[in-house]
Amino acid sequence: MLAILVIAPQNFRDEEYLKPKEILEKNGIKILTASTEKKVCKGMLGLEVIPDITIDEIKDGDALILIGGSGSPLLFSNKTLINKINYFMKQGKIIGAICLAPIILINSGIIKDKKITGWAPECKIAAEKSGVTYTGEDVTIDGKLITASGPKAAVKFGEVILKKLKEMK
Repeated sequence: MLAILVIAPQNFRDEEYLKPKEILEKNGIKILTASTEKKVCKGMLGLEVIPDITIDEIKDGDALILIGGSGSPLLFSNKTLINKINYFMKQGKIIGAICLAPIILINSGIIKDKKITGWAPECKIAAEKSGVTYTGEDVTIDGKLITASGPKAAVKFGEVILKKLKEMK
C-alpha cells in the first residue's frame, strides 16, 4: 500500500508529518512525500524534508494526506493539488487533512456534503462559508475522508488512516 504525504514548501507542522508517517511505515505502508518542489522543505520546528516527488508527479496511491502548519496557505489555491484531490476522491481513495490543510479540501469543492474538523477558527470559518459541516472534534471520519484538528491529534490521525487502509485490503 502507498500513502502520499503532501507538505508545504515551508512551515509545515513537524509532528503532523512525522507521527502519521511513523505509524504508517511501522505497519508496512510505503510513504512518498510530495511538495511543490524537490527542494528542502522546512518544518515550523526545524525538521528538514526533501520530497520524493512534486505534487505534479503524484500519479496514484491508496491515500493522499495533506499536512498542516502555518505554511498551508501556500497550498490553499494550488490547482494541481486540487485536481489531485478530486482525482483521489473520484477513485474512492482515502483523503486525509490535518490542521489548516482541510481548507485545501474545502477549496477543492468536492466535500460540500461532508463533515470535517481542522484548526479553529480558520477551518471553522472556511467550512461555514462553503456549506461544509465543521465538527470541532480531534479527528472526524466521513467515509474515506479523515480530518484532524492539529498537532495534538497527529497520533490519532495516523492511527485512523492506518485503520482505514487496512480496511481497504
